[in-house]
Amino acid sequence: MFRRTLFRLSIICTLALSFSFVFVSSAQAAEIQTAEKYILDSNDIVPDNLIVAAGMIRINGQVEGDLIVAGGQVQISGLIAGDVIAAGGSIIIDETASVGKNLLLAGGQIMINGKINGNIKAFAGEVQINGPVDGNVVVTGGTFTLDNSISGSTRIEAEEINLENKASIAGDFKYSSPNKPNVMSSAKIHGKTIILPREEQNLRSPYSNPDFWIGKLLGSISYWILGLIVLALIPRALQRHVDNLGNKFWQSLGLGFVSLIAAVIGFFILAITIIGFPLALIGGAILLILLYVSKLLFAFYLMQKLSGIEFAKDHNKWSAAGMLFLSIVVIEFIGLLPVIGGFFSFVVILIGLGAHIMTKWQMYNEFYQKKLI
Repeated sequence: MFRRTLFRLSIICTLALSFSFVFVSSAQAAEIQTAEKYILDSNDIVPDNLIVAAGMIRINGQVEGDLIVAGGQVQISGLIAGDVIAAGGSIIIDETASVGKNLLLAGGQIMINGKINGNIKAFAGEVQINGPVDGNVVVTGGTFTLDNSISGSTRIEAEEINLENKASIAGDFKYSSPNKPNVMSSAKIHGKTIILPREEQNLRSPYSNPDFWIGKLLGSISYWILGLIVLALIPRALQRHVDNLGNKFWQSLGLGFVSLIAAVIGFFILAITIIGFPLALIGGAILLILLYVSKLLFAFYLMQKLSGIEFAKDHNKWSAAGMLFLSIVVIEFIGLLPVIGGFFSFVVILIGLGAHIMTKWQMYNEFYQKKLI
């Protein structure tokens, strides 16, 4: 009885996200693609917004709306009329590329060689801007390099800042860094040079505070206890979730990415209406629960990769408990790494969310065909 109730609740969560996705899709057209590899040929034109999640992404053609992508390697060589939102291990905007509006990027290494007709916000280990920018630039990362013109102002927070010979900043140059910026003799700063206070960075580095580590430990233990309960109650369903995550990795990432965006927009639209506000609160609460569980699902996937334990078969309970805790600690530790840690945690949640929705939808269809629900 408890398992059936649990399954029904999970179906409600899935349908809530599916409803928000359909609601948003009907409001604004978009082409959605998920695959191991995605290439938009140079002769192709997408008349609407384009959303892609894949291991390797190449955008050589034209997108007349906004471009939203997430993948391991992202390369943009074509013309984008709207905004670009991209997350990836490496992101390259080629010289032939042109972005009509703003650029929002997060990744390990970012190189911008094309023309950007709007503002740039980037969060990465390394950011290089070699193309002209008609707007403001905000960067948080390890290394920042500029070798072209910026028509607006900059706000740079990085360990290393380089302004090369072709660098030109029409507005103010605001920066925060433990090291003095490397400014070449031919570089030009037309506005003011403003050193931002370091106190903000100290507030974002709580690792020296014992309470921080106690909180992390308690959080890991709570994840661990929840994981043990899930493993004891629904081992077969858990194995199916993990199989989908492993066998359909990029599809899970894509589905999680699209579902999260659709859900947030859908709940926001509902929240601004009197009738839909209660539904938005309920949907938001369901989404937060799913995001919390999604991270745990990835921990199970990592646990199985490390130990080879199959949840639906007999196994050593103590060994499984230990490996689960180790997997949770590994995920939490990687999430603490500067810049890339936040990106990693976000991707982990998206993958887990996508695998969860995919599995629940498969189970729902099977139960429906058997007339069990």
